Amino acid sequence: MRIRDARPGELAKVSRLLVEAYGEFRPAIEPAEWEAYLGEIADVQRRLPDSQLIVAEASGRLVGTVSFYLGFRPAPELDVQISGPVARAFRLKL
Repeated sequence: MRIRDARPGELAKVSRLLVEAYGEFRPAIEPAEWEAYLGEIADVQRRLPDSQLIVAEASGRLVGTVSFYLGFRPAPELDVQISGPVARAFRLKL
C-alpha cells in the first residue's frame, strides 16, 4: 500500500470513493439530510485550499482517503481523546 498526496486528476475518483465508503450510514439518516451530507462529503475540491488530500493506493487502485487539516483544533466540546488499539482501528478500518 502506498500513501501519497492525491493528484488533480483523481478528485472525481476520491469523491466516488467517499460516497461509497459513507454509504453504510444512509439508512440512519433522513433522505433530505442524507443528500446534503453526501454532497458535503463528496465535495473534495472545496476542501483543497484548507487541507491536504491524501490517498491510499493498493495495486494501482485508490482504497482510502483523508483530508488533513494542519493546525485544526475542534471546538472544546467536540475534543474527544482516543488512544491505543481503538484509535488505530478508528483511523484505519482493516
